[in-house]
Amino acid sequence: MKNKKIELRKKSQKRTKQYQQKISKKLESIFTNCLVEMEWPAFKRTDGIYAPRIDIAVGPFAIHNREISRYDDLIERHKDFIVSCQKSFIKNMQELSSLNNIPLNLSEIYNFNRTARCFMAIEIERSGSRKHLLGDIINVSTLGRIGIIIPWNDDLFKAFIRQIDYFSFLKSVGKNTLAVKNLIILTRRQFNRIINKYPSY
Repeated sequence: MKNKKIELRKKSQKRTKQYQQKISKKLESIFTNCLVEMEWPAFKRTDGIYAPRIDIAVGPFAIHNREISRYDDLIERHKDFIVSCQKSFIKNMQELSSLNNIPLNLSEIYNFNRTARCFMAIEIERSGSRKHLLGDIINVSTLGRIGIIIPWNDDLFKAFIRQIDYFSFLKSVGKNTLAVKNLIILTRRQFNRIINKYPSY
């Protein structure tokens, strides 16, 4: 039984890695002249402090200097892509959010997290633990000018929406919460449909 679970976990990890590679290749075609990295280390630390790795990150990377103006230019240049992602996310929130929690418009995304470490941070989540869900939300929102989460299945997708609802509830009752104005949550089907509209090179 133990060996079977290990084998299933390895197969699952392999499928995730293959999907990650497929998306990375497609993003390289969409965001030409921008470096796309898998397992991107946002910080290189040797002092024991937590340093997350992003599943897929689209540069430029603000390692030594801030890249605010270049991120602004990328948002303008790839407005169709970003708006397509945002429209799908709005549809998701309208259908599933118990608080009628409608995401912000492009101009608000434009002005949020201007000192990001990368232009776009993408996490593909299939583990399902609450710790991983929250970690994904924090990482893509704080490290990317635009943060995208792609849950592996419908249950995880709904769990992420509930988490966003919880943040909104905390705000509504005057409690400390996490601002995630640059966060977009899409199903794999939605994200695939969006990226496949663009030709591969």
